Amino acid sequence: RIAQECDDAGDDTNTPETVKKYDPADGKAYTFEEAKVWYTSKTGDELKEYWEQGMLTSFMQEFSAGIQKIQDTLNQGRTNVKILERALEAPLLATEPDQQNRVSGQLRVLADKTQAQLQFIKDALQQLKTRSEEEEELHP
Repeated sequence: RIAQECDDAGDDTNTPETVKKYDPADGKAYTFEEAKVWYTSKTGDELKEYWEQGMLTSFMQEFSAGIQKIQDTLNQGRTNVKILERALEAPLLATEPDQQNRVSGQLRVLADKTQAQLQFIKDALQQLKTRSEEEEELHP
């Protein structure tokens, strides 16, 4: 899990000088002072706006990464469903018992893999929900 520098609102170490936010452009974490050094092309107001609106807290970085993993798994599941749809004709064309068994086994593997992906998505969404609720309690 990504380190969560901003989780404890009462922590004195989370001053503006020490809070790091992630830049979605490069995935790296910066304090505001480090961002000022890195983004010399931005004016003070532009950088402040980018810091507040464009850069992500550790929680948001974690949340964004979790959503991306869910989307990737959904795409894999969609691909599996398309393969399953095409593969459902194969058992009808299989005339020999060994062909039928082989095709049946392949369908079972795809169905099991798709079911595992759906379970992963369900669990990941629950974890994101729980984590969001925890973050809301810490930072209402």
